[in-house]
Amino acid sequence: MSDSQAVVTRQNFKISIDGLQDENFISFSDISSSSQAIEETGGADKFSKMHPGKIKYEPMTLVRTYNPKDSFFQNWEKEGKTKNVSIIFLDVDGQETSRFNLQKAAINGRTVSGGDSSAGSISTEQVTLVFETGEWQ
Repeated sequence: MSDSQAVVTRQNFKISIDGLQDENFISFSDISSSSQAIEETGGADKFSKMHPGKIKYEPMTLVRTYNPKDSFFQNWEKEGKTKNVSIIFLDVDGQETSRFNLQKAAINGRTVSGGDSSAGSISTEQVTLVFETGEWQ
């Protein structure tokens, strides 16, 4: 399969936070951004022109299996510091195809799922991140 035909399936990703990889992530939210449109109306030209302005990134949510002994997100939230986060996309052979880097990310919210002993499901931990900028590599 050529590079232009490579397909990324939903389960082929890993997440790295400040260079440390965690294999317990099970999902992440959409990568979403928008650009403010700036209208230029001055000058001798009778037509107004639109130019892209500032880019705004929507918060991103990461979900992983919950481990009560792992206090990484709890400690990060207490510190109030920013970290660099990478979502690394993999092909079917586990090789990196691309990555999206969230620079200067901070925790904006954290949730641990409720319990239900009859459902037999796993508990999850969900963190919502806000970040200064994003970049595809």
